[in-house]
Amino acid sequence: MKNVRLLPENKTALVVIIMGFAFLILFWWYPLIRTFILGFQLSGVGRLKESWIGLAHYRALFSSKVFGRVVLNTLYFAVLIVPTQIVVGLAISVMIDKIKSRAFQRLGLLSFYIPYILPIVAIGILWKFLYHPSRFGIFNFLLIKAGMTEAIRWLEDPQLALTSIGIMQIWQRVGYVILLYFAGLQTIPRIFYEAAEIDGANAWQRFRAITLPLLTPTTLFVAVTSTISAFMTFEAVYIMTLTAQAGRGGPINSTNVMLYYIYFNAFDNNRMGYASAAAIILFFMILGVTLLQFRFIRQKFEY
Repeated sequence: MKNVRLLPENKTALVVIIMGFAFLILFWWYPLIRTFILGFQLSGVGRLKESWIGLAHYRALFSSKVFGRVVLNTLYFAVLIVPTQIVVGLAISVMIDKIKSRAFQRLGLLSFYIPYILPIVAIGILWKFLYHPSRFGIFNFLLIKAGMTEAIRWLEDPQLALTSIGIMQIWQRVGYVILLYFAGLQTIPRIFYEAAEIDGANAWQRFRAITLPLLTPTTLFVAVTSTISAFMTFEAVYIMTLTAQAGRGGPINSTNVMLYYIYFNAFDNNRMGYASAAAIILFFMILGVTLLQFRFIRQKFEY
């Protein structure tokens, strides 16, 4: 039997594959497995030995009223952000697509995309100023000019705080959604619209029968990525609620979402095992919602 020799390009490919697997194991599988194990242990920084406690952390989580509030906050945040981003992003992308000038199209896309690439810290500081609970806050200034007699405490009212952060997140992220939908619109053959127009279909009928179905792959991608992003929200809550009046996901845990709750328990309370159990629950929440989205949104299309 003859010896098999690898060509130089094959050796390079093999090295790249091995490096890819090593990266995946080191930065994905090991942290995931380690987090799963920590969820069954009593551990934290400074502990000399980790002790196995079984499902104690999970029992504590599911019996905690605060954790129940955190889960509901996270689900509400996702329900607020994802559909709004899809509807607003699709509507604006369709309007930009109607513009005849390529230069103005690019200008429109750029103006909406800039907030997405700005640092979240800068955006958080900007919106804290906009939401300032005095007459110096831009929103309150405009509302008072319009006739309101009392300033709204956007980030200090438990009924408004999470929604206010959600509005900021929508403003920041919608530019990315607009760009994706605009790219999807460019792939739809114009002959479909021309044929439908000849058949007497109005603008809404063309949008419903052609645009929406053929943008379903884009909608699926937007829904999945936006949901994951909403479930993984941390910086916005950390920056916009870390004040004397509403710190630590406040006020009254009204802005305490899953990732912030995990961070607080892991690094402020030094409860690594408890936080790891919460992280595993978050992982399965994201996985479950993502699978549901694939189940209900994905369809097969033929041109």
